[in-house]
Amino acid sequence: MISSAGWNTVTTKERLNGLEGVNIHQKDFTWYLNGHEWNGAWVSIGTWNLLDKFPNKTYNYSMHYLD
Repeated sequence: MISSAGWNTVTTKERLNGLEGVNIHQKDFTWYLNGHEWNGAWVSIGTWNLLDKFPNKTYNYSMHYLD
């Protein structure tokens, strides 16, 4: 599970990118986690990565599972 804890800074992005399975980049002030737009809320990396396998699903940030 990861989150930005509301700190959308270069330092936070750098530290999260140091974790295995995490690739965060930014474009036009929007963060992307492993290729999908991310608002920094708590997510399970394992579940988040399923978005590639199920492209018609969305991630429910509050419940931490695919809808």
